[in-house]
Amino acid sequence: MKGYTNSINLPAVSITVYKWLIPLCMRCQYEMSATDAFERTTSTFRNIISRDPGSCFPVESGRYHLYISYVFPWASRCLAYLKIKGIDQAIDFTSVKPIWERTKDTDEHMGWVFSSSSIEEPGADPDPVNGAKT
Repeated sequence: MKGYTNSINLPAVSITVYKWLIPLCMRCQYEMSATDAFERTTSTFRNIISRDPGSCFPVESGRYHLYISYVFPWASRCLAYLKIKGIDQAIDFTSVKPIWERTKDTDEHMGWVFSSSSIEEPGADPDPVNGAKT
């Protein structure tokens, strides 16, 4: 049993990902109707960043910072959206490393981490806003 999960034979390296995947799959289970049709939960994000005068979240340079990972297709879409809307000069972004790494040396948790320098990982940068490492 060591090195494998109880339900399927995944190598030990995948166990961390597998443990992370269970809650995600469980969430999808709750978005199934009685007829097993997928019904997406209504998003709680209803306000947008806008140049409109009455906007709850006005476009202001330096007010927002976007964190992305290039491995997700939505990251490119977010960056394209900023460009199309003409707010890319007002909203900065930082990309994390494209692979998961240990977030702390003392535990087994894997997650997105920032580069320690701009040359460590092409396309990934240190966090300029909060100085976060993970």
